[in-house]
Amino acid sequence: MTEAGAQTGAAAVTSFTTLVEHAAIGIELLAVVIIVAVILVATVLYVSQFLARRADAITYKNYRQQIARALLLGLEVLVAADIIRTIALEPTL
Repeated sequence: MTEAGAQTGAAAVTSFTTLVEHAAIGIELLAVVIIVAVILVATVLYVSQFLARRADAITYKNYRQQIARALLLGLEVLVAADIIRTIALEPTL
């Protein structure tokens, strides 16, 4: 391989690595946005029902389930970002 070809190949690898890293960061940010947004919406809905004196045990249970769903979805997205980063950037084989 010529020197110019080696430099082009190295630039392509660097470009790909940067792209994958940015994609992983974007996916991580998406996970944080999902967690924060769902928790905020669920909390606002619960507090509004609580202040209107319509909150009961079922309302609280639904609130907790919404927060749990947000955390699970956010964690799944974070795991996906970690898998992408690990497979594309740090292959072990």
